[in-house]
Amino acid sequence: MTEEENITFAKVRHLLASRNPVHRINALQVFVHLKGPDFPDLLLDAGRDPDALIRQQAIQLMGEYHEERFAGFLVHALS
Repeated sequence: MTEEENITFAKVRHLLASRNPVHRINALQVFVHLKGPDFPDLLLDAGRDPDALIRQQAIQLMGEYHEERFAGFLVHALS
């Protein structure tokens, strides 16, 4: 990964820690769509977030990727 990409992902990760749920959702979308480092782990963590909006976005994003770990999480979330 280039230094520029590292800087971009660091900025996005910073926004993921924001108290503003809209900033967190936008950062989550950017990070996942750019396939940032460990994005599957990030999505799984977001799927357990206390904020329902964050969980909803994480689950929606999980549905876009064929990651084995997401399957069980999605089944549980839908039940």
